[in-house]
Amino acid sequence: MSKAKTDSLRALVLVEDSESGPLPGLAGQLDSSAREALSARLLARATEWAATVSAGEPVVTDYKGLVAAAEWADGLLVLRPALITYGAGLASDLRSDLEAGCGLILGPTLTGGWYLLALAPANLDLLRAAGDGGPRSAGGLLAAARDVSGLEAGLLRAERDLVSDADLRAAQADPLVDPEVASLIS
Repeated sequence: MSKAKTDSLRALVLVEDSESGPLPGLAGQLDSSAREALSARLLARATEWAATVSAGEPVVTDYKGLVAAAEWADGLLVLRPALITYGAGLASDLRSDLEAGCGLILGPTLTGGWYLLALAPANLDLLRAAGDGGPRSAGGLLAAARDVSGLEAGLLRAERDLVSDADLRAAQADPLVDPEVASLIS
């Protein structure tokens, strides 16, 4: 990716403002302290990864901070930390889409939400359509993007995020899960 493209992206890691604690969908499989430790590790991994593909230190924020960032950032890279597979391949795919001129890059989840969103340049209407990345938010975002004239969209590989007991069981069976994360989910 050209340095200019990278320098225009400001990374934000979107955290839920949940009264039920971190990763509430995993309450049936993990106790609150295990969910807290897993959530902290996933947040650290997402933040570390974002720092490698964007300008400056990533900012951890909730949805309100995300919308406010659209007013001052040229381009945004938004990550949800419920994904366990941020890695070099994903960075390469993101760079390729940016180099191809994509103004919207979406990493969808199997639940219809998203784990990664890049907007270059930042677009407040699309950011609002993206919501918080929860289930079924990706469809609304793609529909809104269709209405933006001339916008090239890049679609990354769909991934499973950790929002339910079934997601946790799938991650436990996945031999490619980072050993530190695997120790927290076993």
